[in-house]
Amino acid sequence: VEFESLASLVPLQTGEIADIVERTSNHWRKIFNLYAKLGFALSQRKTDRLAVGGGKLDSWQRYRDEVLLQDESRLALLFSEPDLAVSDRYHIISGKTYAQALNLTSELEFDVVDVDYMINRGKRIIVSPYFDYRQLSNRKLDKLVELVCALT
Repeated sequence: VEFESLASLVPLQTGEIADIVERTSNHWRKIFNLYAKLGFALSQRKTDRLAVGGGKLDSWQRYRDEVLLQDESRLALLFSEPDLAVSDRYHIISGKTYAQALNLTSELEFDVVDVDYMINRGKRIIVSPYFDYRQLSNRKLDKLVELVCALT
């Protein structure tokens, strides 16, 4: 409940992801797990422009529990239109339906990478499959990591 009415970006604290999952649904567990896999993979690329904090960790599970969405992860989960005026960020829009709801696909030009991904390099936006195991398999997640790395 405390996260439903935030007016600004607030980093999570250790244990809050587990608490959110416990109090909500399996759906959120899947989203956090996939986001942790993404953040962990980016942190292993050893570049300061990507997610950080995972280099000292040995698994995406520890990354999820100890780093994801906390201060040092440099990742955020937003439920609003991305601020495209900020040029030092990249944006991953989870799901084509959500990108359409934000009017991004009608207002901006996207290159179609393949059936799963669209990208606007100028605004640093990637439209990816929704963060669910059925839509964002490990193979597709690897592709997302490559696309993010190409933007940095």
